[in-house]
Parts: sequence; C-alpha cells; structure tokens
Amino acid sequence: MNRMANHPKVSFVVVNFKGVHLLSKCLESIFGLNYPKLEVIVVDSLTNSEDLDAIKIAYPQVEFIHFEVDPGAAEAHNVGARLASSDSKYLVFMDNDIELDPNFLDPLVKLMQKDPSCGQAQGKIYFGKSAVFDSLGHLMGRHGYAANIGAGAVDRGQFEEIREISSARGACFIARKDAYFKAGGYDGSFFIYVDDIDFGWRVWLAGYRVMYTPRSISYHLSSATVNRLSPKLVFHRTKNFIAMLIKNYSFSKGVRPMVELLITDVGSVFRNFTKKRLDIGFAKLRALLKILTSFRSIYSERLKTQRCIRKIPDKTILSRIMFVNKGLSIDKIKKALS
Repeated sequence: MNRMANHPKVSFVVVNFKGVHLLSKCLESIFGLNYPKLEVIVVDSLTNSEDLDAIKIAYPQVEFIHFEVDPGAAEAHNVGARLASSDSKYLVFMDNDIELDPNFLDPLVKLMQKDPSCGQAQGKIYFGKSAVFDSLGHLMGRHGYAANIGAGAVDRGQFEEIREISSARGACFIARKDAYFKAGGYDGSFFIYVDDIDFGWRVWLAGYRVMYTPRSISYHLSSATVNRLSPKLVFHRTKNFIAMLIKNYSFSKGVRPMVELLITDVGSVFRNFTKKRLDIGFAKLRALLKILTSFRSIYSERLKTQRCIRKIPDKTILSRIMFVNKGLSIDKIKKALS
C-alpha cells in the first residue's frame, strides 16, 4: 500500500510513425520499468493496419490511437496528453525508437515530487546502447537556436549534477500534467522540429523550471545525424524558429533577435539560389511566405502566450535558459557545451 501511495500514476505517450519494428521494443522497455502505476497510450500515424493489429494483440493493455493522415509529431503529443487518465499526475513522452533503463522513471518522479516548481525534466539520453550522449537537454541562443547539451560526448562522469536547462529533448521527457496544459501544450502548427524548444520555453514562462537529472537513463536506438539540407527540415525549422520568437519573447527583448533572424533567413534564400541549391532556397522561401500568410494565427498564439501563459518577465529567466552566443555559431555553442 505504501509503495503504491508513494508512486503517483504516470501516463506514457508514445509517438509512433510507421514504426512497428521499433515499437515493440519500446513498449517492452516501458512494461519492464520498476514502477507500479502507469498507463501507456500510443499515438500512431500511417502504420499498416495489419502490423498495428499485431501489436495491439501483443499489448492489449495499451491504448492505441491511429491516424490515417499524419497530424504531425507536435499535435500527436497533445492528442496523447488529452487522453491521459484524470488521476495521472505526470506525462512521459517518448519517440518509438526509445528504450528505457528499468530504473528510468523513479529519479524523474522523485525530482518532480521533491520540487513542485519543476514542470519538465529529462535524464541522460544515449546514442543506442553506447556511452555516447545523444542529449542532456537544450540551452538556447538569442535567436532560438538550441545547443544540444552533451551531444556526441562520451560519458566520463562530467554531467552528474542536477541542473536547469531551457527545454527537454522531445525524444524522451517527463512533464507535470498540470504544467503541460498551463504552458499550452505543444504547438500543433509546428508539425515537426523546434516544437520541443518552443514548449520548454513556455514551461518557463508559465512559472515552472525545466531540469536535467543524471539518474534517469534512456537509449535513442535509431537516432542518427539529421540531414540539415533536407528541404522538409529546412522549411519547418525556418518557419518554426520565427514563429517561436514571435510568440514567446516580450516585445522589448524580441525585436532585435527577430529582425536579425529575418535578415539572416532572407539572405539565406538568395545565397542558396546563387549556389544553385534551388530546393533549399525554395524551402526557405516557402517558410517565409508561410509566416506571412499565417501571421494572424501566429499573433493570436502570441497573445495567448503573453496574456494567459506568461507569469514571469524575460529578465527573470533568460539568463538561466539561454547560452549567450555573442557572435558564436551554433556549432561552436554545441562544442562549448559538450
């Protein structure tokens, strides 16, 4: 009885996109946790019905939500969060290519229980089963670009302190359920990319903290170097970074980085056309046009963030969640943090 009382219920939301070959191992690791009170929700997109049926039979205790049209990873988080049991206190979000150490959950729940100001947290995420870090969380630069702390570094015991971060890596993190909804959840219009950075920023604006703890361990089994010249990635990243700055900065703090980012992106369009990288140039151009055509809805989200979510001023949090990149490239920031 005491064991159950000391372990509040946790809802796991697994985002699955055509990934049945990965999903079974992911679910197996969840049900192998040393934790007594949990539920699992899989938000699936575009998986073949026969493959999905086989997984459902193997895991009858899992709630599956299937979409024939991809809602995007960002909105999939919200779908899962809304389906979580009313008596769940915490939400764990995972990609389907994550496997968990059996003791993954206890350190995160204990951190949350001990510190009510902690709204979101993550532990160590390794590349596969190696000792190389995939992520220990993010710190932002002024323009929203996030340094992935520890990425590519070998674990030599150099990250053993609990610390504040700007946002947790979307691949695997825990959130206080109340904080998730108070921060507005994920922005579904982001679809993919930058959505985790944006959400973490709003968790801070809502008056919570985002933390890293070294005691929780997970493994990103299919994580690989992202093709940064993919037109799809370029389109969403360009669009979402601009939208994030519009929404989350106060006016006085946001004007300069916003103007600088826009100038950089416009210049990038011309540079890519000049270098005959037409697919990337058009992806950037489409992103900028999307910002113009969607500005009304983005500004509406800004009003919601500034009037309903924001509880504390920028000056209170920016020094704690931003890596001040005075003239540094994102690659140099990453190197400095690893």
